[in-house]
Amino acid sequence: MRAAVRRRVRPTVRVRLTLLFTVGTVLVLVLAGSLFYLLLRANLRDSVDSELRTRADVLTARLDDRFATGGAGTNGAGTGGSGSAGTDGGGGGEQVPGGGPGDGAAQAGGLLA
Repeated sequence: MRAAVRRRVRPTVRVRLTLLFTVGTVLVLVLAGSLFYLLLRANLRDSVDSELRTRADVLTARLDDRFATGGAGTNGAGTGGSGSAGTDGGGGGEQVPGGGPGDGAAQAGGLLA
């Protein structure tokens, strides 16, 4: 009876190899997933930062053009014409290069009002 108590049950080679490969597979998957996550996060952050900088530069250029032409405070008054000044949605009647009504130039002017 005493010999049975002292005897230790040792896992078979098959069980030990299965556990070893399972641990190895888990480690590889965790490392690959972590690397993928970190690279994706950095890439997305750089992409969003770049897009925001581009939009800010475009908005700044449009606002600089708008203030340089004196259209910021006039709102189309005193420009002459048939009284249709300011109906293009741009506020000042001036046209921004590459822009038109509803393309964001009017919204940019609304930020300052």
